[in-house]
Amino acid sequence: LAVVLHKLYAVDWAYTAAGSELNQELTDDDKLLLDVVGQWLNEPNEVNRRLAMESADAGGYESTACWAAAAVGWSGGSLAPADIQVVPPPDDLTSKAIFGCISMIAVQNSAQIEKRAAQLVELGLQFAARRPIPPPLYSGEQEEKPKDTPPQKPMVQSPPPIPPKPVTPPAPAKPVLNPPPPKFVPPRPRTSAPQPPPASPGPWSTDPL
Repeated sequence: LAVVLHKLYAVDWAYTAAGSELNQELTDDDKLLLDVVGQWLNEPNEVNRRLAMESADAGGYESTACWAAAAVGWSGGSLAPADIQVVPPPDDLTSKAIFGCISMIAVQNSAQIEKRAAQLVELGLQFAARRPIPPPLYSGEQEEKPKDTPPQKPMVQSPPPIPPKPVTPPAPAKPVLNPPPPKFVPPRPRTSAPQPPPASPGPWSTDPL
């Protein structure tokens, strides 16, 4: 029954059983834990789920109210602390916590285990008959939210490349002809100005001639 019930109704079953007269070992601390469970039943969000999980862990899972709070904490979200990687709980973990809570209530009186168990099951069947069935819990939280990506800029088509201008090949070099031999031009006769006659030696000349 804990497996087939919707998690919201399964937790409500454990919450009602733990707070009823069937639970003969309800303490003041357990009442505080049940208040946390009732808060989640009124507002089944991630904040209240994590509060219930941490409260059950602090209680040491030693009472029926602790297991009811654990059923809330294991109903979705992550089993790991909020600041590390998400570790989702197995889908049947809530039903196992509900079974622990109901079983602990049933065995409180060993002489009436079968009778008490039948009463607890009858209480659970009342939740199974509830309508309408609520939607799955945390359906939006389990889905990975798409990351915000910046809008893509429109692609601007670049103009086609301009083809290079054709290169004009250089003109072929003209063959170099052998130049004609230079014409012989006879030198012109050099004309010199008439030289004056040598002067006659004077009386004081040192020229021996």
